[in-house]
Amino acid sequence: MVDYITEVCHGSTHINKVKLSDDTILTKQQVVTKINNDNSVYTKTSSGIKAKVNTFTRSGVNYIRSDKDTTEEDNLGNLPKFSC
Repeated sequence: MVDYITEVCHGSTHINKVKLSDDTILTKQQVVTKINNDNSVYTKTSSGIKAKVNTFTRSGVNYIRSDKDTTEEDNLGNLPKFSC
């Protein structure tokens, strides 16, 4: 299964929830679990640009990120924001 993140919600410093293209809202941990269970997750901009989302762990905390590329529009941090 493939999921597309179209919007993000930030906590104090990091993304804590995301909105998928079908308007489902997931926590960061739910996205980490999906990826770790071999589901594909991508960012998707309004113009259709996509980037793969990966997980990483630092100091025992799980994070999600899109790999930086030449198109900044598809990076998680540059997606539209929503209130959560």
